[in-house]
Amino acid sequence: ARTIGTLIHSFIEQYRPQLSSTRIRPVRIAENEIKDEYSDYTRLNDTTRHELAFIELPEKTFDKSYVKVVFLNRQTYEPFRAPIYTIRPTYDYYESDLSDQMNCIQNHIQSKTGAPSSACHLYSINHMDQAKYLNVNATQENNQLLFMKHINFELDSKWIEKYTSRYKIDRSSSKPSLTSLLADFFHEEPLNGDYYCSQCCDLKPAKEKADLVLPLPRVLIIQLKRFTYDPYSNTKIDIYIDFPLRDLDLSHYIIEKNGQKMNSPIYYDLVAVSNHTGSLISGHYTTYARNVENRRWYS
Repeated sequence: ARTIGTLIHSFIEQYRPQLSSTRIRPVRIAENEIKDEYSDYTRLNDTTRHELAFIELPEKTFDKSYVKVVFLNRQTYEPFRAPIYTIRPTYDYYESDLSDQMNCIQNHIQSKTGAPSSACHLYSINHMDQAKYLNVNATQENNQLLFMKHINFELDSKWIEKYTSRYKIDRSSSKPSLTSLLADFFHEEPLNGDYYCSQCCDLKPAKEKADLVLPLPRVLIIQLKRFTYDPYSNTKIDIYIDFPLRDLDLSHYIIEKNGQKMNSPIYYDLVAVSNHTGSLISGHYTTYARNVENRRWYS
């Protein structure tokens, strides 16, 4: 079975060849919180569907450590976006060591929401979950920060809606899937203008609908329209589409000779995927295919 480590390797090979795998932290994120941290040896079958995420860690030297930054609604203490990681010294810790990173984060939040600096509040949280106000511009040494578990970035609630509406961070909402795309493709829709009806000999509004008829092919090829085109632009669509590996049921879209819908399911199993990376003008094709003998997937 494939592991998270092999998935990370494939991701780096295809998208970020210069990135070290040690700077990717695989986690399970739900409701903008890290619920679990996975190892490279975790099987993909053992992860929670739609909640696996990769967090890119900043580059650091051996004398530095990572510290998590949690983004909270100051009034409800609910996270309004997924956490990130910053770097802190392992020894001889000054609050100002975090100033550049935290100021960069705060400037980002303020630029996207219009919130004043007074709406942003920073606290260091120790291993006993005790909070202490964090002044990242202070210059004195603070050894208490060596025991810091994470940083709370708290934002007044009136500004959070502006941020979350701009960045759809919460991944719990429904995502495009092959099933939803098929349902949309076979959905009945009205046509523009009126059309001549031979039954009533008059112009009438018309509708259009596609259906499948039997017999279906043994091998079914589905091509996703991955582009938008108009006279002014041509853009590739890179949205992730979820699709089943087994039991894709097409019976909902089949019309039998008597015009009735089918009652019994007709299943298809996935055997190959053709991928394209690049733009509409150029790029590269790769394939994932399942070996019929050992039922393993190969690139």
